[in-house]
Order: sequence, then structure tokens, then C-alpha cells
Amino acid sequence: MNDKYLLASYREVSRRAIDWLLERINVDGSIGPVHERLYYYRAPWTLALMDKRAADSRLLDWIGRQMFSAEGAFIGVSPQGVFESRYGSYPLACLIVGATLLNRFDMVYPGV
Repeated sequence: MNDKYLLASYREVSRRAIDWLLERINVDGSIGPVHERLYYYRAPWTLALMDKRAADSRLLDWIGRQMFSAEGAFIGVSPQGVFESRYGSYPLACLIVGATLLNRFDMVYPGV
């Protein structure tokens, strides 16, 4: 395989993956069904890297309203799984990277 073919393959897979993710963002900015084990805190980073800023901004707005306290802690109904008892900073770090890429310092400062 040549590099040009591999690059085209990676781009196609990335496009399909981001389409899949975008299909799961609801009108209110939430993602999922919220109660399922869809780790919403990873999505802003992914969306920012793929330059999907409108969807990313809606998702961060929803996270800020429903899943994030004014003190920068996770709240809400979406499960955090094993991260509640171990690796506590991993979900927050993922969210903060995505918020930083969008200059959403309203979330970055309390989260840090």
C-alpha cells in the first residue's frame, strides 16, 4: 500500500466515525441516550480535533448545564463507571482538553 492510499483510508474512516458521533448529539446538545455508557466527556476533544465546533459548543453547553458544577466537578446522571472510584482525573482531563481547544475557559478554569 502506498501512503496516498493509506491517508485516504484514514480520512474516510475518520469521516465515518465523526458522522457516527454527530448522529448521537441531540437537539439540546446532550449526547447519547444520556443514561447509557457513552462517555460524553471525551467527545468535545474529538469534535474539536475534527473541527466540528458548532456541535462541540452545543455539547459543552449541555455538559456545563447538566453534568458540571460551578466548582468544576462532575455531577449529573451520565455514568462515569470505574472513574468514580479510580482514575478520578481522567474524565476531567479529557473534558478540559476539549474545552481548551474551543477556548471555553468558563469550563477550563473551574475544572483545573
